[in-house]
Amino acid sequence: WVEGFKGAAENFISAIDGKEAPLLTGKEGKEILKMSFAIYESAKRRRDVFLDELEKTFPTLYAKKRIRKEKKESYIESFKSPLFGKDFSKYAPQAKKLTEDFMNRFDSEAAQDWEGVIGIVLSAEGGVAEQKFTIKIGGGKAKLISGELPEDAGITLTIPAGSWAAILLGKKRLETALFKRELKVEGEAMEGMKLRSAFHI
Repeated sequence: WVEGFKGAAENFISAIDGKEAPLLTGKEGKEILKMSFAIYESAKRRRDVFLDELEKTFPTLYAKKRIRKEKKESYIESFKSPLFGKDFSKYAPQAKKLTEDFMNRFDSEAAQDWEGVIGIVLSAEGGVAEQKFTIKIGGGKAKLISGELPEDAGITLTIPAGSWAAILLGKKRLETALFKRELKVEGEAMEGMKLRSAFHI
């Protein structure tokens, strides 16, 4: 694997010279930049920054409306929990099935020529034991292997089972899990962007 900005710069120059294919498409490169800018803006503004707001004409106004909407939904949701707080552990029993269904989201067109190996560790939660998965991407296809964690993974995601299930159900944002350190990512950032693009997560 090519490492960091040095490797990315070398690939960019080689691609211009026609010596090798670019590692990222324009769309994937844009997503990486958006994530980087969002992190900088988050540190500066001391709040979560939505990736969508970076492309809005009035980003601050968009963010305020979005935050207000999420707070309202959170307030309503809180009364559904006996602990008066969002309890994502209740979704943990659905994690395995949702991960299997997750494979149906694979977009071979968005994945293009991507060849990669992803590891997913769902930590024990809600009475569900730890679960491990391997996703292999190649030849325009994606294959899920349950019960195994790959040694040659380009990226490995570790997250509580309930939070992962909530993300796949659309009840929690991936960025929120990342900022709250519920989601731990090991490996190449570019692989994460490709994963997100290929599965529309």
